[in-house]
Amino acid sequence: MARAKNTDRAEARRRHRAAMAAAEAADAAEDAGEEDAPPPAVSAAAVPRGARSAGTAKSAPAAPTQRPSITQAFRIAFRPADVREDLRTAPTVLRGTPTLWIAPALVVVGAVFLLVPALRESQIGTLAAQLLVVPPPLIPAFLAGMLAPRASWLFGLLVGLLAGIFFAVYVVTAPTTGSVPITDDLRTQALLYAVLVSPLFGLATGAFAGFYRRFLRVSAPQQQQRKPAGKSQKPASKSGR
Repeated sequence: MARAKNTDRAEARRRHRAAMAAAEAADAAEDAGEEDAPPPAVSAAAVPRGARSAGTAKSAPAAPTQRPSITQAFRIAFRPADVREDLRTAPTVLRGTPTLWIAPALVVVGAVFLLVPALRESQIGTLAAQLLVVPPPLIPAFLAGMLAPRASWLFGLLVGLLAGIFFAVYVVTAPTTGSVPITDDLRTQALLYAVLVSPLFGLATGAFAGFYRRFLRVSAPQQQQRKPAGKSQKPASKSGR
């Protein structure tokens, strides 16, 4: 019984080390601004003895990374924001991640539908303005957090601030005539709502999207090794012939 308990504890420690290695590899890829993280290095303790002895004559294939539990993945994915470093590397991230510009582009598209009266009155224009510009701008902020390799909170904040500016322009330029009269008090309340809610909601949404992206990467480390494993299988099949 004591030997079985020791074996279970050793297995649990090995899985935890493998999960931590996958998380470190994912964080290193995020800090470097890469899209795909390199496969984590496998420790010697995680490789069986037979594979170790055979590796001296021929390189043995790397053992697959163990999938951590949901609690472990949650703890590894959660990390405090490094505000100073995120602000310093933000221009580099913008230049190195072209897809990150999709989020502000969506806000601009929604602002066009919102500010042009002919487009705003259509059903598509109303829906686009509501989803992309009108506070809180859920879709652009979440997309910015998912696409940003780091500082997801910062890019969510910037997207929310951009949407708030466009909505403030709409509030100032909106005509007073119509089915619902717009008074000065309503304009003031709408401006405060746009200035306060939109950036803060964008910050929170971007931070959550960054955490969710790290959680998915840590909870499924086998997908990171799928491409290298697929490439290594082709020469092996040729040598077998």
